[in-house]
Amino acid sequence: MFLTLSPKATVEAVKELIKKHEEFEKRMNTNDDKINQMMQFAERLNDENHYASDKITEKARSIDERLVAKSSFHSLLNFSQFR
Repeated sequence: MFLTLSPKATVEAVKELIKKHEEFEKRMNTNDDKINQMMQFAERLNDENHYASDKITEKARSIDERLVAKSSFHSLLNFSQFR
């Protein structure tokens, strides 16, 4: 779910969107720890030649790509706030 803001938004609407975004970031940070643990487990299974290591590696790469995209988004967001 993406948060959108109209050009005629009130201060209250902006504050509400900021609050929602902060809550979203908290949930994502909590999930980051879980995702990192899962990525380490996937790597271990791959190192141990698990029978489904091809599928595990494929899924881990997909998740890693999403994390990179998220990181890029946050960098862009931080940059745009200080322009």
